[in-house]
Amino acid sequence: MNFTKELLFIIIILLNISCEKKTHTIIFNSGNLESEILVPPSGCYKTKFTANGTLNCDLKLDLYMDNKKTNFVEHLKLTGIYSGKEIYSADWYENKMQLKVNPDSCIFDGFEIKVEFFD
Repeated sequence: MNFTKELLFIIIILLNISCEKKTHTIIFNSGNLESEILVPPSGCYKTKFTANGTLNCDLKLDLYMDNKKTNFVEHLKLTGIYSGKEIYSADWYENKMQLKVNPDSCIFDGFEIKVEFFD
């Protein structure tokens, strides 16, 4: 009987700390230069960005974490054709995130970035 209670307790704890994977899709274009504020699901501690679309000029992104600009993606300079290519991945600790097109960049047509939060 004791073993059953302990097992049930462990299962409940694991369900509460597990990550419910979530993917946000952002379409950047000349009319949309920033994402909404992305909030990772509880228990998700990793993120990755994948890109889809064609860029005829350099696209630079700025990553804001808890409303403060970071330098995490400054090394990214996107140009060319992307088809589900991973462009960034990192550990993530439940901070709110927002992506913005850097003012020095140019973007015309829709360019898609998927932001996935997972464990």
